[in-house]
Amino acid sequence: MTETSRSSHSLPLSLSESASPSGLWSRSFLALLVTQFTVALNDNILRWLFIPIGKDLVLQQLKESPDVARSVGSFVYLIPFILLAGWAGATSDRLSKRTVIIGAKVAEIIVMSLAIVAIVTSNVWGMAVVLFLAGCHSAFFSPAKYGSIPEIVGPKAISAANGLIGLTTMIAVIVGGSLGNILYSLTTLPNPELAQSRGLGPGQYRWWLNAVVLLGVATVGWLTSLSIKRLPAADPRRRIPINPFLQCYLDLKELCRHRILLLAAVGSTYFWTLGLLMQLTIDKLAVPELVGPHGQAYVGPMLGILTLGIGLGSMLAGVWSHGRIERGLVTFGALGITVVSLSFALLPAGTGEWNSWPYFLACGLLFLLGAAAGLYDIPLISLLQFESPAHERGRILAAYNFLSFTGMIMGSVIYWFLGSFLGLSARQMFVCAGLVTFPVFLVILYLAPIDTIRVLFGWFVRSFYRFRVVGIENIPASGPAIIVSNHLSWLDGMLIMLAMPRPIRMIAHVKYVSAPLISALAKRAGVITILPGAKSVALGIREARLALEKGELVGIFPEGGMTRTGQIRGFQPGFLKIARGLDVPIIPVYIDGLWGSVFTYSGGRYFWKWPKLFRLHTTLYVGQPLTGIREAWHAHLALCEFGAKIVSQ
Repeated sequence: MTETSRSSHSLPLSLSESASPSGLWSRSFLALLVTQFTVALNDNILRWLFIPIGKDLVLQQLKESPDVARSVGSFVYLIPFILLAGWAGATSDRLSKRTVIIGAKVAEIIVMSLAIVAIVTSNVWGMAVVLFLAGCHSAFFSPAKYGSIPEIVGPKAISAANGLIGLTTMIAVIVGGSLGNILYSLTTLPNPELAQSRGLGPGQYRWWLNAVVLLGVATVGWLTSLSIKRLPAADPRRRIPINPFLQCYLDLKELCRHRILLLAAVGSTYFWTLGLLMQLTIDKLAVPELVGPHGQAYVGPMLGILTLGIGLGSMLAGVWSHGRIERGLVTFGALGITVVSLSFALLPAGTGEWNSWPYFLACGLLFLLGAAAGLYDIPLISLLQFESPAHERGRILAAYNFLSFTGMIMGSVIYWFLGSFLGLSARQMFVCAGLVTFPVFLVILYLAPIDTIRVLFGWFVRSFYRFRVVGIENIPASGPAIIVSNHLSWLDGMLIMLAMPRPIRMIAHVKYVSAPLISALAKRAGVITILPGAKSVALGIREARLALEKGELVGIFPEGGMTRTGQIRGFQPGFLKIARGLDVPIIPVYIDGLWGSVFTYSGGRYFWKWPKLFRLHTTLYVGQPLTGIREAWHAHLALCEFGAKIVSQ
């Protein structure tokens, strides 16, 4: 799997540096989408054309096993991402990312021309040089591509854009892998004796087909790159370092300064390490374990199904993020990888034929594995793009590339260790991957429990309620604000946390969060607890004011308890004491449609009543900031009028 195929709250989506984003379906983003598709397509055509050719030439010329061609080829292709990471990141910051992308496409045309020469001359070392140059091209293309996404689509579309990038890349992987194998079949005579008598090596019969496809795809990508809008250089004064290793060290040092970015980069690096290991293991699983020694043609469909699953997982990550970066999805992705990888232990032995139950079951497991992997990685990539400071984004992404490709090289080494040194079968290697991923899942769960719960709660709410949010644009992208809401049910606090595009610190009575586990989770979520009594209330007010001074959102239910009638109760003045002298906006929230559920006091009781047999239409409305609020009843009246206006619509 190559690059081109690849706090405890969800993050607020604000990106002030994108002054005029074009949007998700703009010509500029569509051009970027097609451009990166051609890069991924050509990358996989070249690799899967070179793999069988390289295995033949290594066996004929060097008398080495095909495993050598596979591992050395991966190493040669990936090493530029380590050697050139510093230059790539600096270039992406110094120049316009559009300029870098166009330049990379021109370089791709040159590299594909050299690939044809290497094939025609049967030069195995020339093929290695071409793979190295292809890696150089992708090393410069990658940070420019990922760094341009926030500048083109804007903050709210980052997750969706990455989902589309992931989906189209996976399609390119499927098509490219199939095309590469088809080109090998069309340009290689099946009879070795006939090929030798005619002096034709692998890939040389009708070699012009390779030239048409490789150069044609590269040219189309170059033409579409010209339609990407002009992007300003992030740091025009930045110097391109003479020593790329020094710059790489500085980039890694900069990455380490940002804890969230470092964790995301390490998490995504694990994804790519595992990805390369899985790719090589799939080839071993198919040939010879499932379809016999002559079943190379059936490796492509298995890789395609895996990448199709990754594309689906990427799309689901974009959809389930609901306009934010939902880090809790990473937890479920890691759990899915663990479970599916361990399931390969139950895969029956192959029959030597592709039209068999073991082959189809393996394809099904690979699809599920890919879906879990896509769900795992897309939030991490989005996090790196969004959280990276605009003037340092190229450096951050270059450091991430260094880590991820170092991980992929380690993946090839691990494959050699497990397969050649320990002699494990493909099934056993999948199981090893699952066993290693399980502690990764536990670490993620420990680091992001609230994000995980938020995702679970979101799935629950949207399964049993027709939940929507209206007026979310009234929440400021940055800076402090107090959210005042009516209080209908036990779900209200979680609904507000689910709806807000930024982390919010809710104020709650201590008795509701006093249980040990609940108390620990509330602390991780930043809940401000209060207990009736002058000292406790004063401490709660002080903590809320400190949160506002730090630019955070604070949520409160001014009624002081849940309604018993469905109507808004009188407001307590605590929220005014919190806001006194801070000049922060007070934003009303009205929750409508929950009354009558088991979580409300309708019918004179909580919980102990029959639930509704149909999904309630539940809406959380966010109003414009209130003005002229000097007394608690002013805010009460404003919220009642806001609610009445909503109900009357």
